[in-house]
Amino acid sequence: MSINRTLPLLTVSVVVLTLVVGCGPRKSPREIETGSKAGDTPSPAASQAVGAGDVSKAFPSIALDYPPLGEVPGIDAAETEVAKDGNSAAALRNLGYAYYKAAAYPQAAEYFEKSAKVAPDQPETLLFAGQSYMGMGDLDKALASLTKASALKGGKAEVKSLAFLQMGNCLFQQQKDPAAKAAFTKSLALNPKQGAAKIALGTYAAMDKQTAKAKTLFTEATRDLASSRVRGKAYASLGLIAEQAGDKAGALANYKKALSDDPNSAAAKAGIKRVGG
Repeated sequence: MSINRTLPLLTVSVVVLTLVVGCGPRKSPREIETGSKAGDTPSPAASQAVGAGDVSKAFPSIALDYPPLGEVPGIDAAETEVAKDGNSAAALRNLGYAYYKAAAYPQAAEYFEKSAKVAPDQPETLLFAGQSYMGMGDLDKALASLTKASALKGGKAEVKSLAFLQMGNCLFQQQKDPAAKAAFTKSLALNPKQGAAKIALGTYAAMDKQTAKAKTLFTEATRDLASSRVRGKAYASLGLIAEQAGDKAGALANYKKALSDDPNSAAAKAGIKRVGG
């Protein structure tokens, strides 16, 4: 499948998410968040006005929408623990988490790497090293860490699912679409309720004009995900599908749900304007 690489513009006369502009480099889908509730705080990139149906916005490649699975210590407390025992994998990892939460990605990557050297069999450490490199924009290093995380034996399926999800996001950004789709598929196999992977695969299905499949995936994603900017992408996509099917009421309902999850959703705002809501 060949995917156009510029900001696409969607109109109601074409298939949902069809790209209709000239060739060029793919716009980066990476949107970096700060704070402990990244999914609730739009980044500058997320608030920029873009054309409805922008493919880069359809992918859930926002590393900080997937925060650490447990509580994160403050930087001062974490540094104190590392000062007490600089060879503790847990202490090094917690300092990485603290920097990651503060969006200090270079420092976070440094301490995740140090933790991984002490305890190389911890998938979550490598997952967050990879996400830190994503925050830095270094996709090659991100993929290296995420690949290691996905290859480790044992560990939580949820963590490995996230590793494959972020691998897919990196590969999408590198325009390696078959590999990206394979990674998203593996993510979903490891966690059948990985709504973000369903959004990515649903977007690919829509671009392949498999509208029924796309609708199913987007609908399932809204059930799997809690209210967040990521779930808002699924509702916005369902709004586009309904709009192109001539269902203005269904489109409006989904666009409003998208705005409830993400008040800065440009796709939802543009959709509501088009259907006259």
